[in-house]
Amino acid sequence: MAMEEEAIFKRMREQFGFHDRPRRMTPAELVRRVADGDFLSTIDCAATDLRGAALTGCIFEKTSFRNANLRGADLRESVFTHCDFSGADLTGARADLAVFQNTDLTDARLPQAKLDFAKFLECTARRIDLTAVDLTGALAYQCALQEACLDDADLERAIFQESDLAGVRLARIRCPQALMNGLDFTQSVLDGADFRQAILMNSCFAGMNLGGMAFAQAQLNGTDLQGVDFSNADLTQTSFVQCRMDGACLERARAPLALFIEARLPNARMGGAVLRQASFQKADLSAADLSAVDATASVFQKALCRNTGFRSAQLTDCDFAHADLSGADFTNARLLRAKLHRCVREQTIWTGSDVQAAFGDDPVRTAGEEWQPPF
Repeated sequence: MAMEEEAIFKRMREQFGFHDRPRRMTPAELVRRVADGDFLSTIDCAATDLRGAALTGCIFEKTSFRNANLRGADLRESVFTHCDFSGADLTGARADLAVFQNTDLTDARLPQAKLDFAKFLECTARRIDLTAVDLTGALAYQCALQEACLDDADLERAIFQESDLAGVRLARIRCPQALMNGLDFTQSVLDGADFRQAILMNSCFAGMNLGGMAFAQAQLNGTDLQGVDFSNADLTQTSFVQCRMDGACLERARAPLALFIEARLPNARMGGAVLRQASFQKADLSAADLSAVDATASVFQKALCRNTGFRSAQLTDCDFAHADLSGADFTNARLLRAKLHRCVREQTIWTGSDVQAAFGDDPVRTAGEEWQPPF
């Protein structure tokens, strides 16, 4: 794609007679050339006053807007390749559907700008100020965003791919249906961020305090959540499939219908959490603490629950088929209609529980599991 675009720009430079030496242009001339639909290359607009300028639908190549005043400017649907916006002020600017490729946006200021469906491709944007911007549907691909500020930004359906977010501020962001896979958030500021319905797969939040935050219906599959504090968080219908959650804290979290399938949760602390109809198939819950959880109708099929604490837990209608419950502590747990089909129960503690109200091995289910075709 880059080679094809470079060839196109080369032909356009030849057609319009541009050279590599930057040419200074007045604001009036620049606006006129944009209105005429000209292709603009190697233009020097550094430190120029372009407040409110109409720069829509134009192609800019190797143009410098360094330290320019572009407050309230209209850049909609324009393309900027190999341009320089470092230190520029674009407060309140419109750049919907604009494309920034291989462009330097270091220290640029864009608070309250409109960037719906804008594209940032292989850009350098360290310390860029995107406070309260509208980035609905925007794309950031292979961008350097270290120490950028996106506080209060709207990232609905935005895509951040293969970008560096080290030290980025994301306080109070909204990002429903945003795609932010494979990112490292461990140095980011996430205070009050709303991650409901976000797609955050194969990312890293290890060791972070995410207590009380909203992750309802988010997809965190394959994410590193070791040692994360999710206490009091909203994890309703959140997907933690194949996550690494060793030592994570989910105490008092609300996680009904959450998916912990094949997740690693050894030594996790989940006391008092709401886990109704959650799925823990093939999860590793070794030595985890699920004391006083409400896990009504949850599924623990083939889960590893060695030395797991279920003290005073509500486990009515749970399915523990084929689970390893060796050394698990069910003291005072409620197990009405729980299915203990073919599970391992060596040294399991049932003191004070109503295990007698649970179902044991099911011969019909066994027959179905062992059935082989007659040919």
